[in-house]
Amino acid sequence: MIKEIITIKSNNDSKNFFLGFDGLHVNLDEIREKHKLSENSQVVDCLLNLITDVNKKYPQATLQIFNPELLLSKDLIIRAFYHAQKAFDANINISNQKNIELLLYLSTTRQISEAINRFGIEINTKKSNSILELVYFIANNEDTIEIIKDELMKNICTKEGSSIITEISIEKIAKIIDTYGIKTNQIGVVFQSYDIPFKYENALEKNNLNDLCNAIQDILLEKMALLSLEKIASD
Repeated sequence: MIKEIITIKSNNDSKNFFLGFDGLHVNLDEIREKHKLSENSQVVDCLLNLITDVNKKYPQATLQIFNPELLLSKDLIIRAFYHAQKAFDANINISNQKNIELLLYLSTTRQISEAINRFGIEINTKKSNSILELVYFIANNEDTIEIIKDELMKNICTKEGSSIITEISIEKIAKIIDTYGIKTNQIGVVFQSYDIPFKYENALEKNNLNDLCNAIQDILLEKMALLSLEKIASD
């Protein structure tokens, strides 16, 4: 489990939040057998019910499990939680559930349906692989994330794998660019701000992969910040 501690200021108060997250390799065959499930939809419902149950059991904590296909880096998870917590502290949250608010900021959208479409748990029936890759995220203002993780793990058949979060590819970057509507010239502007030459033609193939990741991350972080400002302005 990747662990972080962040401090969030609210009015005149500051709170430390303990964060824990990692990739999950969920064995679909084993989880079907363990919970007596037959359909993929039942597996998804089982995971969603688990999220709900754990969040109810630990009301001060936030647990979410989501699809990692559009996740570029761990920094985006941390920043999404930061904005979600700030929104709840300021009473400007879009959703009344913090784990859904987290997905809204990861998705940089005010539409819950769109956030779930981008990061919701989905089993691809076109793949014969019995392993489902997901990411879990836990946050609490007390250092109980290991206890909550154990509560999660005992109910699903899984192995942790940080590579799900850290691995990147041109295909993944292309999907992120398309989904978030990021323009080539936006990426070029970020490159220029770092004094890095940018090749506009065949940008994904011609530019350094890590530089592309950093530029796109900057753009997504800005989109998150703008989302929080939009809510303030609308109020």
